[in-house]
Amino acid sequence: MYGQVWRSQFKSDEFLVFVKGEWQQGLLAYADNILDLAIDLCRKNKELPPTLPQFIDFCKNCSKRSSFFVPDEAPKNNNPEVAKTQLLKMKHILNMKVN
Repeated sequence: MYGQVWRSQFKSDEFLVFVKGEWQQGLLAYADNILDLAIDLCRKNKELPPTLPQFIDFCKNCSKRSSFFVPDEAPKNNNPEVAKTQLLKMKHILNMKVN
């Protein structure tokens, strides 16, 4: 994808091995499908190879798009008096005569 531009950043094989390890550690938290999406974004939006922090940002954005909002299912502490008042109002509205 980036070919020589990518490789030219690494002056020695030892440094390349070090950088690969850093990228591996930095990306452990992301599933393969998220990494694939981030790579696609780089192909479409980056002329030059991204840095690790830039690529992690792509992964975070892809993760947000892939997740769903999960509402809190814990029961709320409802006030029975408020509920009774609201029910009486609804009954009154439903029993109103329409002219």
